[in-house]
Amino acid sequence: MTNIEKLLDVFGKQVSIPWDPRAAPEEKVWFCVYDPSDERRLLRRIDEFGLATERAGHSWLLIDMFTFFDEWCTVHPYREEFFKNPTRLKSAEKMFLQFIIERLSHQWDKDDNSKIIAISGTGALFGIIRLSKLIEEIVKKLPIPGRLLVFFPGSHRGYCYQFMNDHDGWNYKAFPIEVKDEDE
Repeated sequence: MTNIEKLLDVFGKQVSIPWDPRAAPEEKVWFCVYDPSDERRLLRRIDEFGLATERAGHSWLLIDMFTFFDEWCTVHPYREEFFKNPTRLKSAEKMFLQFIIERLSHQWDKDDNSKIIAISGTGALFGIIRLSKLIEEIVKKLPIPGRLLVFFPGSHRGYCYQFMNDHDGWNYKAFPIEVKDEDE
C-alpha cells in the first residue's frame, strides 16, 4: 500500500466519524499531512478524497490555490519591482492575503454544515506567505460551516506543524490526518 493509499484510508475513517456541530472554528480545520515529495501522487488521486467524503454522506468542494499567486501578481501594479527585488514581496503580504480571502469567499458555501471545503496547492505559496497566517485569516474572516481540509505538504508532531519540512514549526489546533510510522 502506498503512502497516498494509506492517507486515503485514514481520511476515509476520519470523515466517517460524526461531526460535533458545536466545534470552534479552529477545531473544524483538518490538515491532511503528507511528505512534500508525494505532492504529485496526491494530486493525481485527490478526487478520491472527494469520493470518500461523499461516501460518508458529506459534500465536497475542492479549491486549488496553485495559481493564486500568479493571478495576483498579474494584476499587481508593482509586479515588476517584485521580480527585480523579491524581498519587497514581504511588504505586500497583507494585500496578497486579502486577495486569497476574497477569491475563497466567492467559492465558499457558508450554509452547508455537512460540506468539506478542501484546499490544495498550498505548496505553491511556500516562500511567498506563511501558511499559518493564511489559516488564521481564513478562520477569522470566513465562517467554516462543516470542515476545512488543508492538504499540507510537510510534517506534524504534537501540535507543531512544519510546512514543506522547512519553516520552523508552528502550533495549531488543527486535527491532523496523517499516516503514522509503523514504530509509533
